[in-house]
Amino acid sequence: MAGQSLTVVDPNKPTPRLAEDVVAMGAVVQANVVQFRNAECKRTCRTASEHDIQVPSPGSIAKCRGALIDWRVIKGYSDAEIHLRLHEVWGQYCLFCWLWGLDDPGRSRVFLAGVSDGEIRCQSAIEVKMVELEGHLWALRFEQRFRHEPGFSDQDEFPGIEKLARMIPVKVFGQSPEASDDDALVLASCELAGMLAVARWSFDTKWAWNQAGIMDVDDAYFENIARQA
Repeated sequence: MAGQSLTVVDPNKPTPRLAEDVVAMGAVVQANVVQFRNAECKRTCRTASEHDIQVPSPGSIAKCRGALIDWRVIKGYSDAEIHLRLHEVWGQYCLFCWLWGLDDPGRSRVFLAGVSDGEIRCQSAIEVKMVELEGHLWALRFEQRFRHEPGFSDQDEFPGIEKLARMIPVKVFGQSPEASDDDALVLASCELAGMLAVARWSFDTKWAWNQAGIMDVDDAYFENIARQA
């Protein structure tokens, strides 16, 4: 019809989440952080005020309730599992805060209140963040394989892979991966994996929340880059 324009949708271009859906899931993740933190405090005989993470409850959750962690599931976790999952959901929460430009997410930040007047980051910024997170997670994965995978360092291409991994400026709680112990590497990897999952989910509606593979990084992709360098 005259005077009207036809909007063409590129099926190969990712479709970002609606801002209101990102906000709703951010509140759910905040609630999950609180649940895991409180569970850990209970296991370690601490109060919530003594924990490093001081995020308060977001209050009643109206949307995306299916993503809330069931307290009965948490109850069945071991102490180690609770600690690892806490770091994963903390990583998720930090990325949600980053999406809205919120600083210092660990100090009494209520996600819903913080985003009320804000604006979500653009697709280009999220795409750059995904690339960064993938590289950081791969570099930690490299360090773990270097320490524990038999024969990994004997491969012909290992020097190039190591050079690429060492060039990636990832920190493990303020230290280099080489200077970090195994436990710190695992915890940092959990946080980065949680961040990557949120970045991918926000960037493209083709990803479902908690979809299999959403936290994965392709070793072969980075190894191919190393071979071509």
